[in-house]
This record gives sequence, C-alpha cells and structure tokens, in this order.
Amino acid sequence: MQTKLKERKMNPYALAFICIIMIICAQALLKYGVTETDGIQLIGKEFWTGIRKIVTSWHIIVAIALYAASAVLWLEVLSNIALSVAYPLVSISYAGAVVIGRFMFKEPISALHIVGVILICAGVVALIKR
Repeated sequence: MQTKLKERKMNPYALAFICIIMIICAQALLKYGVTETDGIQLIGKEFWTGIRKIVTSWHIIVAIALYAASAVLWLEVLSNIALSVAYPLVSISYAGAVVIGRFMFKEPISALHIVGVILICAGVVALIKR
C-alpha cells in the first residue's frame, strides 16, 4: 500500500512577498551595477561598450537572474490569486525602492514620497482585505 504524502502549498501571499523582495533586490543591484560602471549608454556609438558593461557586471547579471526567478515564482502566485489583487501587490516594490534608495544610495526622500508610500501600502491592504 502506497502512502500518499499530503501536498503542502505555500501561502500565495507569502510567495508574492518573496517575489516582491526579489524585485526590490534586483532593482538595487541594477542601480548599484550601473553606478559602479559609471553608467551605461546603449544608444549611438557607445552601444557595444554598454553591452560589455552589462555582461561583465556581476551585479547586473544577478539582478537579471533574480528577475527571471521571480517571474517563474510569480506564475504560482497568479495561479492562486486573482490578477486584480496579485498585480497591485507588486506596487509594494515601489515603496521598497524608496526605502532602498534612501538608505543604500543616500537619495533624498520628501514628505510627498512618504505620503505616496503610505497610500500605496494602504491601497494594497485594502485590496487584500476586500
């Protein structure tokens, strides 16, 4: 007699949160990568120099890998959460980018930034609680 193992599913909201963290980390790595390479220009005569900078920056390569992995995990999220709820969850990454920008890259944050982040988070909570 075979024993059937009970399938355990991860909470789709927890998985969405993991995807969002991956996106935030990817954005931070992209920003760091272009900062470390003194910027990347892909228009005009600097095209191939820009491509070389992209493929030789481990920060950018890891960021692209994180985006790819989060896209694959996102398929699981979409199979368990309505698109009208799941996709707006991604907006939390905007709030995370503001925080990362401030603390990692010393970017200024205005009162309007803070109000925007609060509104984004309130909107996401409203969608989840519907």
